[in-house]
Amino acid sequence: MQMLSSGSRAPPRLGPRALTGLACLLLGAVALMEGADVQSYGAIAFSPASWSTGAARALLSGNADVTKRSVVNQALRNCRKEGATDCAIVIDYINACGAVAAGSRNQWATAVYRSNDGHPDSSGIGVKSRAQNACRAKTHDNSCMVLVSDCAMTILFDSTRP
Repeated sequence: MQMLSSGSRAPPRLGPRALTGLACLLLGAVALMEGADVQSYGAIAFSPASWSTGAARALLSGNADVTKRSVVNQALRNCRKEGATDCAIVIDYINACGAVAAGSRNQWATAVYRSNDGHPDSSGIGVKSRAQNACRAKTHDNSCMVLVSDCAMTILFDSTRP
């Protein structure tokens, strides 16, 4: 640990995750002050050979293409952490939830779900059920299980509040 000349400790340094989280929070706050809803983008990577998964999400801002590329790359990195070499993005979503389910006979399925009011189902129950049902339709049995689910949530601005 680095010591300052007065003998007190240097403040802790923020890691990349903390800085990313702080940047998303600040971008969301700026958008809220400007009266805009903030959209969020998510992606899920999956390895059919090993069933490894990786998910990532971020608030969309400024250059959405750069943000999306960053999310896709992070999801792929997260999938590869377990040693998988065949990870690929199998689903992406904006202001919704995504899931991957896999079962017997190397069958798998994805689903995206947004509740009836147009917002993601924050519990993830709807998307998990849809992914599992889609997988069961392929396997024709009850072997399917949800491997990963993730939600990219909208930050809503309520302009009616003072």
